[in-house]
Amino acid sequence: MHITVHSRKRRLFLVYGRNLQMPYDLIFRDQVRTYSDTPSFATQLVNRLQSSFALVKQHLEKSAEEVSKYQIELPKSKQISVGDLVYLHTPKIRIHTSKKLAKLNDGPFRVIKQFSPVMFEIQHINKPINKQRVHLNRLVKVAAREIFPDVGLDEQTVNLSNSQKIDVTHENVDNEVLNQFPPFL
Repeated sequence: MHITVHSRKRRLFLVYGRNLQMPYDLIFRDQVRTYSDTPSFATQLVNRLQSSFALVKQHLEKSAEEVSKYQIELPKSKQISVGDLVYLHTPKIRIHTSKKLAKLNDGPFRVIKQFSPVMFEIQHINKPINKQRVHLNRLVKVAAREIFPDVGLDEQTVNLSNSQKIDVTHENVDNEVLNQFPPFL
């Protein structure tokens, strides 16, 4: 058994406290829809479409300019050019190997071609047959190594036991070190 009492109040009356009264010209207006003049309708449609396309084009150009203002440059670790040494990131972890001990980067590889700002062709240094086309996201640049950092002095003096002083330049020391320990290329 339902005990709901229905009232004849409309929603507008409950919201605004009065019934809605529409202007008579809106209620009793003749609905005029004639397509007898089709050529003018077609030209109006074409004009409206052209103006809307022009407006869309303006907005796209404006948004492209705004985006180009805020483009972020690549970090130095991702500024890779032809001839650089890189490692290839392969996140595949072998079975029975923990993530901590897995080798996630293969290589070293040398960049031999650049197809676009983000696509490169790389070649393995020890296996020249191994060539791959990879995206920038998978490359890790090998940092340049300093064999011995400079102390900041142009010349060093070495004291001998008989108190003689010998001047040795950094260039000679660097050349000797390079001869003994050639850099990894």
